[in-house]
Amino acid sequence: MKIVLLLIFFLKISINIGFPSSESLMNDTNSYSLDFHTEFKTGGFDFNGDGKQDFIISDFQTKNQYVFFGDLSRYGGQRPLKDSMIDGINGFSIATTKRELQNYPLCGDINNDGYDEIIIRVKTGQLKIIYGNAGPFKNDFSNFDGIEGFIIDYANTQETKYAAYQVLCDHNGDGINDLIFNTEDEVFVLYGLDNGKKFPTNSGKFDIKYVSNGTYGHIMNRKLTINFGCGDLNNDDIDDLVILSDGTGSVIFGLKIYPTKYDPVLNGTNGFTMDIKANDFKYILQSGFGDFNGDGLQDMAVAYQDSNSIFMIYGKKGGIWESHFDINSGNSSEVVKWVRDVSSPQEICKSMYVGDINGDGISDISCNVFSLEYTWGVYGTTMKLPSVYDLNIKTSPLFGDCRGFIILNTKVISSTWVDFNNDGILDVIEYFYNGINYILFGQKTIISASLNINNSSIAYNSNGEYRFLESNFNPTSSACNVQFITFKVLDGIDVMDQLSFSSSSNISSDVVSISNSELQVFNTNRDPNFLQSLSNILYKTKRKSTIVTISITYLNIINDRIKIFSANPTVNTTSWLPFRAPSYFVDHLKNETDFNLEQKHEGGAGLRGFTAPELTADNCYLPKLNMTSPIHATEKVWIESSQTYSNRFNKSFGKYISDEVDFYSLFTRSDSDGSFNFVGSTEYGLKIIDNYGYGKEGEFSNNNWCMVIRLWYCANTTERNGISFVGTNYEMSAFMDNQLVMDSIDRNNSQNNADFNISKDPNNNPHKLDIFICQKGAVTLGLGVPQFFILRIFGLNNNICEYPEDDIIKNCVPTPTTTTTGTSPITATTTSTATTSTTTTGTATTGTTTSTAKTGTGTQPPVTTTATSIQPLITSTTTTPSTHVQQNNTVNNDCICVRGQICLPNSHICVNQFDMYQGESCFQLSCALGYECMEKSNQIYKCVKQYSCITCADITCKSPHRCILVQSTSQKCKYQPTCSN
Repeated sequence: MKIVLLLIFFLKISINIGFPSSESLMNDTNSYSLDFHTEFKTGGFDFNGDGKQDFIISDFQTKNQYVFFGDLSRYGGQRPLKDSMIDGINGFSIATTKRELQNYPLCGDINNDGYDEIIIRVKTGQLKIIYGNAGPFKNDFSNFDGIEGFIIDYANTQETKYAAYQVLCDHNGDGINDLIFNTEDEVFVLYGLDNGKKFPTNSGKFDIKYVSNGTYGHIMNRKLTINFGCGDLNNDDIDDLVILSDGTGSVIFGLKIYPTKYDPVLNGTNGFTMDIKANDFKYILQSGFGDFNGDGLQDMAVAYQDSNSIFMIYGKKGGIWESHFDINSGNSSEVVKWVRDVSSPQEICKSMYVGDINGDGISDISCNVFSLEYTWGVYGTTMKLPSVYDLNIKTSPLFGDCRGFIILNTKVISSTWVDFNNDGILDVIEYFYNGINYILFGQKTIISASLNINNSSIAYNSNGEYRFLESNFNPTSSACNVQFITFKVLDGIDVMDQLSFSSSSNISSDVVSISNSELQVFNTNRDPNFLQSLSNILYKTKRKSTIVTISITYLNIINDRIKIFSANPTVNTTSWLPFRAPSYFVDHLKNETDFNLEQKHEGGAGLRGFTAPELTADNCYLPKLNMTSPIHATEKVWIESSQTYSNRFNKSFGKYISDEVDFYSLFTRSDSDGSFNFVGSTEYGLKIIDNYGYGKEGEFSNNNWCMVIRLWYCANTTERNGISFVGTNYEMSAFMDNQLVMDSIDRNNSQNNADFNISKDPNNNPHKLDIFICQKGAVTLGLGVPQFFILRIFGLNNNICEYPEDDIIKNCVPTPTTTTTGTSPITATTTSTATTSTTTTGTATTGTTTSTAKTGTGTQPPVTTTATSIQPLITSTTTTPSTHVQQNNTVNNDCICVRGQICLPNSHICVNQFDMYQGESCFQLSCALGYECMEKSNQIYKCVKQYSCITCADITCKSPHRCILVQSTSQKCKYQPTCSN
């Protein structure tokens, strides 16, 4: 049966970059042979303190153990390595008995002198410790006199499975390794010493009573323990202890100070239990620690007692664990179960190693499968794994280049990992079925691949068929071949959608259709030209009204998006969309001397000043603009979208308004048409905007200024909804819910009107209205006529939000009495009527534009558009773990997730309510509103703030109402806040 299984397995794999897969593929460039015929060896330590890794191996012919000093260059290229090379310079031998040869020595520095000790396990219940040192070395070490080495008698009887295991780690957090070993009744923790001190001995023997009485450590009354592991799972910089036995397993968190006898009842704060027993094989490594998912936290891998599964338990920073950890919870953010063949699990791991094998900074895992005689490894990844990870399927790293490896015909319980050629990458020593040991050289694995898509927006095709990669990409890859590619339609399910792929004649591919809108294409023969064949991907649809987004992904290496316009745009030849005039925003401070506003140029071309930096959006605020560098009239500076202009809000560059501006008393209102008049007469002059940001505080002659104001607009049912504007030497832009509704530049007074075609449904109100006005110079219409502007906002009477009449518009978010559940399309019809105008331009991008007695400045084709409103921009900060935020006063939120998820405040990652994910990698996870998951370094993904979206920080709910988030139609800010009913 074993032979059949191995044959099937061999046929399914190919040669993996990193290690040769069998002894027949080894040569002088990828391996080094050893003339030793035993599996018992240990590596990865530095006994002589030269900064290079050494290994120790047993020899049953000479009945010695041999320590080989690294690196490989000291042996002059002689092959194979032999015991005759050991001469006290290249290493030394240790005289021992045949019974003592059958163990894996333990190595590490337990007296903090920079030299690793060698700890030999003796079957008579002893530990023999040799102190590391710089030499000179005797070729045949045998002196355990307390100076060069010492002995610990830890068992009164012959070694049994319950008194045979030892581990090294810093269990008391002093920065020094401790030696932990067991008897049948107790666990002993011998604290490491500092500054190279020697342990006290009598005739070379250390008395374990020094541990049991608290002088040099502490004990735990844990009977019949079998296997230990050590690592910092709770990431508090103190190593934790894994204890496995015939019963329930346990993890005991490390402490700084222990009582002499420490027997904690594990309650989640001091450790936890788990349903994993010990494997009876002696000396195996049943657990290991490392950062496997690249989140900067230590994780723990532990093999199940039957060797048929591994449980990867993700570490977290501090916090409280469950007193009993459920390894089969199915919560993939806490634990992942690794198997080979879910339907019929095979042996997967007898003994493991966890460490950075491929040199990418993320820990990897390797296991020996003793019964089937092979060794495998999977490289760590920031990719989120499923709760059950099957290593027997096509997407498994074991069947792909550079994501893992398999070495066949190995005859070992434990592999030996050591950087013996001193290149910074771990090598592995394997004992093969032919009776020979080989050092297999490790390699850095670099996976680089890109589709290099030329155009990610695909134009409408009337037949509904789109070969969106054909002649539209220039794929590249290096080092390792891409194993598979996943295509997926992201915009909901449409039964008429179809993704298909036809293999090319010269590149073999295997296609798995997951659904009609998702498929995977596999690189069957590891062809380096596999990516080029993807031009054959075809998307068919009968959609006629949407933009379809298709994702193209491979692990966290390829992550592209294609947008397909499945609807034909409508063109209307009866109206014009004028060419956008340049926008110059200028500082309004009177005492500025380093800018010049030239009055002789018409149409706004003479506006000169200073460019505004990109700033953060803020509410309740009328800022001045911060100008830093000159603008010249020949330059074109555009305000193309709400994202550009909203960045000009910042309370550090103007007067911060903590309360709402009282529009009713500050400005005039008209009851007849329900409007507010901003600067409705020359009596007000330009005093609305002054050197301090707003109000009537400034001088009348403060003539060069800009106003930036954000209002909240609620529709009315009987009067006009919209705005009108007239002025001299001005530039004016207005946006409703981020849609441009008015945009013009004029030297002389010309009235522009924009009427809002917005929903009268209270659930779709209020709307955000942003207005920008700049004016230059004291230019008059004629003798005795001063410069002025009039901004009128309609919609005061009978507003549907049931606000008091003077609250119809506010510069802070109003308090609604209904729950917002959606938004409706916003359109605006803009008209312009010139009174004494000579040159005027006007645009409206969300409606139909008409003009009277105007001269247009552009030649673009006429277009009529109807835009769906986008939700308001947001700025927020929070540590609240829910989308339900209790509001008494304004709450600052910057960590908002959808209902049912909590937001991790340090990383802005959204996880399920009952997940305890404490990492900082967001790959395949959601980010908080306004944040996007982006690669910040090599395969490390972080949530990065991208958008400004309104959250509960921007509204105040009056008790007993609270702030809740409801879904919107925006692709960036998918939720908007409102107050509960």
